[in-house]
Amino acid sequence: MKSARKTKRNTSGELVFSPMMVLETRQEIKELLVFAVEYFSFPLTVDQTLQYIFEEEKGEADLRRLLAMFVQCVQEPELINTVYRLVHHTWLFFPHHRLNGRSPLEKMEQDALAEKKRVVQSA
Repeated sequence: MKSARKTKRNTSGELVFSPMMVLETRQEIKELLVFAVEYFSFPLTVDQTLQYIFEEEKGEADLRRLLAMFVQCVQEPELINTVYRLVHHTWLFFPHHRLNGRSPLEKMEQDALAEKKRVVQSA
């Protein structure tokens, strides 16, 4: 994905995504998803996919179900990994209700920041 070039690394070598990077990456993912939904005749529209992700309740089980729905539509075996990555990126970058409207990526960034603050305060 194009977004990989827009990432930064902190002093520990971890990838860091600014809020703007997350928004830009969401847009890129959405554009790819629009194309893929039509090309592969996926069972869900883009909006239904994002709603499914937002309303997920079972975490990994819901992700596996979503992956299965999409991958089963792929006729070209060499494209299965591409579709898998697209669905996984969609899952990571788009909001989930269980995460108070944040994406898993935003939640990880927030948790890492909170941990760093905790470590600094306890030092």
